[in-house]
Amino acid sequence: SGSAAGSLVFSGSVANGYTGTTTVGDGVLLSLDKDPGVLAVAGDLQVDVGGRVALMIVSDQIASSATLTVNGDFRLWAYTGTL
Repeated sequence: SGSAAGSLVFSGSVANGYTGTTTVGDGVLLSLDKDPGVLAVAGDLQVDVGGRVALMIVSDQIASSATLTVNGDFRLWAYTGTL
């Protein structure tokens, strides 16, 4: 969670261990691009008005137990997963 505008990419081979709510605020683009089978978001995900989330080609980037709240832009590219 943060208040600055910009882009952030969650990528790599290590799971994100943060289990709190990840909030994507106004002017922020969060791209989820972890390796296959690796969680980018382990907790809940909230996309505020003006926030954007892009899920890349890799599926299952968000924990299946997560609550997803979308008031902004949520884009899926060849994504599959259970929320």
